[in-house]
Amino acid sequence: QACPGDEVEVLNIAKHLPDLDPNSQQAADIERFRWFSNDYLAPWGEPGNIIDIRYAAVPNDINPLWGIRLDLAGSSEQHAEFITNRRTDSAQTQALWDLLQGRGCHTL
Repeated sequence: QACPGDEVEVLNIAKHLPDLDPNSQQAADIERFRWFSNDYLAPWGEPGNIIDIRYAAVPNDINPLWGIRLDLAGSSEQHAEFITNRRTDSAQTQALWDLLQGRGCHTL
């Protein structure tokens, strides 16, 4: 059974981070993260959060396991912060278990 998944915009720096200095350390950090994530990047949540959309606790849900957070007011030498989101709640656990058991698709 195919399960529909969430949708998210692909990261477009000009659109999502128009004020980012392309010569800043954070811009370089985005490019490094882009390489590690094979260019599967998306904005998520607060402005400045960028996620690797390939991995989530539930396969058809955009609830990322990791990403980076930019400090949009930071200096040009400041690094982006690596963030993780590995906590799961009971709804995510149940949704994943139901998928594994073939009991249908859930969207969170």
